[in-house]
Amino acid sequence: MPIPWRSRRSSAPARPLLAALVATTSFVCCGGDRTSDPQAVPSAPPTARVRALAQARAEWPELTIEVIEVSQVDGALLVRFRFANESGKPFEFGDRFAAEPGDRDTIADVALVEPSGQRKYFVLRDRANRPECSTGLLPLAPGERRLLFARFPAPRAGTSRITIQIPHVPEIGDVPVAVPGGRTGPGVV
Repeated sequence: MPIPWRSRRSSAPARPLLAALVATTSFVCCGGDRTSDPQAVPSAPPTARVRALAQARAEWPELTIEVIEVSQVDGALLVRFRFANESGKPFEFGDRFAAEPGDRDTIADVALVEPSGQRKYFVLRDRANRPECSTGLLPLAPGERRLLFARFPAPRAGTSRITIQIPHVPEIGDVPVAVPGGRTGPGVV
């Protein structure tokens, strides 16, 4: 005898709705864009495409790196990148962007240089000497675009542009630095 409050007829329409709810919740809660840091996601509306401040192609022609934002946050400089794999095979991070064995699958060797060339800034590290950047990076799937971040010491006051050095990528120069309350930063297309 069927239970009166749970008939087959009433539960069938709810199944697709339940499946959609579970899929949406998994995407939102588990970082469907595979971003390594929840704060690394730009503040633009989800349907908008964030315009890059600068772009470069790595020595591996299938990898494109876009600089999305360079801004001062909490006394440090936050740089957000979008790495795009334009090939038909996965791109392994491994030690390509970090030379130290403990930094494998990170972008710990990215550096910033002031326009004068007098000062170079390296990725900040926590008390356990872990880099303050995207870590534990899984391979970049074919066609995937992933947002990554790195935090650096804040440059000297008045620094409005910076050069970004990424291993195996030509220098990305003259990138604008957003100051707190300033308008430089990601633009929405």
